[in-house]
This record gives sequence, structure tokens and C-alpha cells, in this order.
Amino acid sequence: MCRYSFGLLSSAVIAALGLGASIGCKEKQTPSVPKANFERRVRAKTSGALSCFHGNERTTLSVDDLEFSQVLGSEPYYLKLPGTNAIFFQTGESMSGTYHVYFFDPRVHIAVRANTKIPGGAIGLGGVDNHKVWVQSYSTNLLVIGVRFLEVEGHYHIDLEQRKVLKEEIWVYDQEKGGRITNHLTHEPPINY
Repeated sequence: MCRYSFGLLSSAVIAALGLGASIGCKEKQTPSVPKANFERRVRAKTSGALSCFHGNERTTLSVDDLEFSQVLGSEPYYLKLPGTNAIFFQTGESMSGTYHVYFFDPRVHIAVRANTKIPGGAIGLGGVDNHKVWVQSYSTNLLVIGVRFLEVEGHYHIDLEQRKVLKEEIWVYDQEKGGRITNHLTHEPPINY
């Protein structure tokens, strides 16, 4: 459970997001094949059944000379930041996590504590059944990650300079009413991590 509560709606959102995670998880036994350009510098090693949102020590991401355990999500385990040589990924511990942004040239690693395992757990779900994660926007200091699971959408605003989460927003849509927003929650600023 998250450290803060929105009441019954929170339970519905967490249940919908958790359901989405179980759909996209798969078993991995072998290291992933490195890709072209800077992607050759990223290697994922997984074993056993994965739990996208719950983090485990079975998924390790090696980026240049750094190694990160308990990586959330599914292959490729990261998002590329448009127009940059950087990636975003998330690791998870207990009920929280850490957002990571890694710039390849020059080598800079930014870590930001998170009060949720979303959106990292959604990476790699690939749009199945209206499940996806994307970079909503990126500027020098601000990164916004979007996540969509069925009728729930979230945006996570991350200040890279101050290394903190600025805002978490969640929208709930009613597909039976033409996709109309039925609830919008904003948490500004989130509880200290």
C-alpha cells in the first residue's frame, strides 16, 4: 500500500494498476541482447518469474560501470528521453522506489526517491489492453512520465535539479460515458520519502 491514502478511489486505482502489472509480466531466463548505439551500454539480466511492480533481486540493470538491482518493469526496463542520450528507469524497495535518470555523455546519474512503484513497473508492458508508459515531457530540469492502465492515467512530475517529485496526478475515466473524467487527484507535494 502507498503511504498516503485517497480513500476508496485510491484502492480502485491501485487495484487497476496492479492488475495491469500482472498482465504484462513474463518469465525471463537469459540476459537481454544489447542494442545499437548507447543501448549497447545497457544490459539487463533477469531470472525466474518477474513481478513488475513489486521489485525483486532477479532483475539487474547494468549501465556502463553501474549496477542496479530490483529493477521494475519488463524488457527493455527503461524509457529513452527524447532528444537526449539519457534513459529513465525505476528500482523498487518494499513499498516505494527510486526513479533513475542516466545520461551517457557525460556520465551523470540522477536518483530521486519515489513514494510509488508506478511508473517504473509499467515499462515494457507495450500498450497491451490499453496499458502503456511514456515520457510525457522532458526539459533540462523537469521530467514528466505518463502511465495508462485501462481507465486510470497518471502523470509523475520529477524535478531533476532538486532531485524530488513535484507532483503526482491521477485521472479516472469512465469509458461507458464516452471516456469522460470522473475523478482527478493531485498530490502536491507528495509526502516525504
